[in-house]
Amino acid sequence: MINHSVFQSSPANVSRANLFNSARLVWDLTRKDLLLFFLDPRAAVLCFAIPIILGLGFGKIFESTRDVAKTKLSMILVVEDDHPLTRQLVQAIRQSPRIGIREETRAEAQALLTARRGNVAVIIPSGMGASLSEKTQLIRSKLWQKETEPVTPAMRVIHSPEALLEASWAEGVMTEIVWKELAGKWLASLLPPGAAPSFERPFPLEQEAFPKSSASFNSYSHSFSGMSLQYLLFWGMDSGLLLLRERKRGVWRRLRSAPVPLSLLLLGRIVSTTLVAFAQVLLTMGFAWAFCGVTLQGSYLGFVIMALSASLMAATMGMLVAVMGQSEARARNLAIVAILGMSMIGGYWLPSFLLPEWVKLGSMAFPTTWALRGFEGIFWTGANLWETCRCALIVSAYSVAALVIAFWWLARQETHGILEKGQS
Repeated sequence: MINHSVFQSSPANVSRANLFNSARLVWDLTRKDLLLFFLDPRAAVLCFAIPIILGLGFGKIFESTRDVAKTKLSMILVVEDDHPLTRQLVQAIRQSPRIGIREETRAEAQALLTARRGNVAVIIPSGMGASLSEKTQLIRSKLWQKETEPVTPAMRVIHSPEALLEASWAEGVMTEIVWKELAGKWLASLLPPGAAPSFERPFPLEQEAFPKSSASFNSYSHSFSGMSLQYLLFWGMDSGLLLLRERKRGVWRRLRSAPVPLSLLLLGRIVSTTLVAFAQVLLTMGFAWAFCGVTLQGSYLGFVIMALSASLMAATMGMLVAVMGQSEARARNLAIVAILGMSMIGGYWLPSFLLPEWVKLGSMAFPTTWALRGFEGIFWTGANLWETCRCALIVSAYSVAALVIAFWWLARQETHGILEKGQS
């Protein structure tokens, strides 16, 4: 008598077989997308080279921020007064370590500002030196006799429309220099013979970064992190648009006619996009480490985890935009606006401290902000493994949510026959 139980598979064996078949299907779909990606070698090279070029460009632009203490305000000085006190002020301005000046006439200064060859000009008008001297002579009579103070000519600060920050800087420096010189004249009669007034800071001041990092700020660490993350999003968009091209050409219909679940089709596309994005991060940050002095201050394991979570974010966000866009042109426009907006708000272009407070607060709702925070913690501030994993978990949570919404939206479209209408 034949024992049929020998030929019957246990539920555990069947489950393992199904899992193995599903994994093989996902790998076959992933391999298909990877072969298509490397089918055009020049496009593949550009895909890896562009974030490196962008990181180099932005890092070079902001490299001067590494020596903020040595940065000088470039200022045009117009002197229309020849009073001895004015000459004393001009000499103090020339000796100031905070500003670099070029002396011009008023007409020349206006011409330079108009031609955008200068940002800020300070005009010392005629009569200012005499007025300031009279003010120092009238200080006693002003306090005791309440005499009318003479009107002092206005020192003017003119600037180009985009140089508001430099204008405020010039105003503060000029105010400090004038007060120091005038206070010296006021106190000269009160000091002992041979003594000179000192206007150094009367208290010690120490400045340090917190949390402390073993490496100083490197502008390339921010630029390569920001540009790499931004290009990951564009790569995710391009991968998502490939799905729409397959739908338009009928390739998607042939894939759906095969006995492959929709979830595995999406998973194969997500895995292939994530792998290419992960390779982009490794190559881009490896270049920054080898040639731009960007060092890994955090955990190596944290870097791998953060890179994988950012790559998964790019893949799922691109898929979500493609699925919801329905047409390639509509999805591309929607994706470009979303990527540029999240990149700007997330601090990929400029450091976040330059943004308004409400923008910085609102940026915490976007995964791009947490991705950049994780990368900067690894390459700059020396964040530990837990801090990096916390950022990676937040980014991954957004990725899972995007994947779930993309799957639900695509399944809903197929159920209602939207895909077939779009292909016809």
